[in-house]
Amino acid sequence: MSWDAEPMKKPSIRRVKFPLEFSGDKTQHPASPPEVSEHNVEFLKPLGYDEKKLAGFRERSVA
Repeated sequence: MSWDAEPMKKPSIRRVKFPLEFSGDKTQHPASPPEVSEHNVEFLKPLGYDEKKLAGFRERSVA
């Protein structure tokens, strides 16, 4: 009752499946967890950070 989720840049992660299955209902596996800083741009842009500031973060490995 488990499967290996394989992130892009990390070793596989063992995760626990939902313990119940219903007949005729295909259970979807959740997506792998996000990589470190994967969604920072989507989060920081609406907060007012411009492309120049975000590029500076990427250069310094902050975002």
